[in-house]
Amino acid sequence: SATRTPVTVTVHNAPTDITLSPNSVNENVAANTTVGTLSTTDLNAGDTFTYSLPWNWADNNNFTISDNKLNIISSPNFEVRGSYSAKVLTTDQTGLSFEKVLTVTINDVAEVPTVNTLAATSILKDAGTLKGTINANNLSTTVTFEYGLTNSYGSTVTADQSPVTGSSSTTVSKTITGLVPLTTYH
Repeated sequence: SATRTPVTVTVHNAPTDITLSPNSVNENVAANTTVGTLSTTDLNAGDTFTYSLPWNWADNNNFTISDNKLNIISSPNFEVRGSYSAKVLTTDQTGLSFEKVLTVTINDVAEVPTVNTLAATSILKDAGTLKGTINANNLSTTVTFEYGLTNSYGSTVTADQSPVTGSSSTTVSKTITGLVPLTTYH
């Protein structure tokens, strides 16, 4: 009689999904910030995966992958672009792969106004014009100047151009009068 030997057939399956968590990043983060962690769904327990960015996808030049982390190369700006799409390829240890386009959302964050105080102009014996520039970063911003006889100041005046809005540098000024001649103001 013939001896029968059992045969085990192992079917290996390709990965079936890729996820990115989290899938958003704040605007203005440092270059090469990690957006999130990539993970793969696969029916074969214990598989290991490598990740890559196929060359044939335009947005992929904005990202790198290190281990299983998707990193954004340059600091993103929500006002310029609110999202990117990264095409990611996951490959298991047997060479089977799966490809998916993942959306990376750029989060809009409140940006504080930037201010630069300029030298006073039109200085007379009892008056002068305080000047500066401000980028309100799209916030309605009340602009004030502080001055006084000490570094603690003590007096506050509102710029003639206040409030300032918009996202470009705006020159602001305020003429102050009633100053005491031959006195140093801060």
